[in-house]
Amino acid sequence: EIPAPRFVTGRASLHSHECESGMSAYYKEKKRTPTPDARTEPILEILRRLDTSGTGLLQRQRLVKLIHGLVPEMSPQSIEMLMDSSLHADQVNVRYQEFITWLFEGVTALRRPNENLEGSISVATWNVAAVNNNPFEYWLAHDDPSYVNLMIAVETCLASPSEAWDVPVCEIFTEEMFQELKDLMLEHGIHGVKEVEESMWRGPDLRLRDRRVVSEFIKDKSLGSKRLISMPDRITNTVQVVTRAPSEYKPPPACRPSVINNYLGDLSTLEAWWESWKRFMFLESLAVRTQQGVSIRRPCHMLEPIPRSKYPAISEKEERLAIPLQILCQAIFDAILVHLMHYCSPDGTWQVVKSQICDHLYRCKAQRTMEILETK
Repeated sequence: EIPAPRFVTGRASLHSHECESGMSAYYKEKKRTPTPDARTEPILEILRRLDTSGTGLLQRQRLVKLIHGLVPEMSPQSIEMLMDSSLHADQVNVRYQEFITWLFEGVTALRRPNENLEGSISVATWNVAAVNNNPFEYWLAHDDPSYVNLMIAVETCLASPSEAWDVPVCEIFTEEMFQELKDLMLEHGIHGVKEVEESMWRGPDLRLRDRRVVSEFIKDKSLGSKRLISMPDRITNTVQVVTRAPSEYKPPPACRPSVINNYLGDLSTLEAWWESWKRFMFLESLAVRTQQGVSIRRPCHMLEPIPRSKYPAISEKEERLAIPLQILCQAIFDAILVHLMHYCSPDGTWQVVKSQICDHLYRCKAQRTMEILETK
């Protein structure tokens, strides 16, 4: 969300010393210049003076720093995400006039006649940039009755789990699966795996193997406070990948095989999910943008430590073993959700419902957003 008045009048002058004199010939071509807007013109005036070559392009990293200086409320990561969402940037350069204009087109004010207040304006705000990768995060108005049946069944399983459903973790994420995960973590040089097995998987510290899947894992608030599931999910749920060489093409994001994102692959059996999950976490090399440039990384190496200074619920041992422990907890969590969907929707219609929701909320989000904004 961009506070336009402050963007234009409160911060723009702070960076005017960076401007160089002269107007590029590029912007004298009126056909390339959008209609002047009181919100964008002061910013564009600054950027035009920086464009001494007249190409209409500015280096991406430089523009990110400039916009962050103009609007400190916007983090560099948010600006990068917006650039990725637009059609005006590649990995190196940004067509900045088009991008700034596109950025402000998201703010819509509709003038409506009012008998009592002549010339009044009705304004609506909409957090279009909100991350909504999880198709089941909110209860939706969805026409398919299978959706309602699925949501009621899931709610029943979580609110009042029966003994037939609330089984030990090892009955869903089996010992064989754990051993495969252990071998993969060791193969990829992840430290502390054997200690996690002894004290966290089997041992008394967390006894993950023997916990009940709902009452002692899904609904355990301490696991949430430790960020052992939410932290790895935040990083691997939906990975924004880029091309390895500079290009205007924007590859689709890479999704971890999971119920709670826009993963398109086969989740019809736990075995199918597990094969895909292992391949994604340990074998797929993804091109991602970092502060140092484009980096080729596997998801298992993207995970970050969980500092006890920020999350005091985590113990010193858990902090030290955070990487393998996050991978294990994420695998257990995803396995439970796949099993839950099969339990609540044994005929597999849940994947059809999920795909329908993803089409509306994610895959066609930009198109639907524009259709709504253009509706008077």
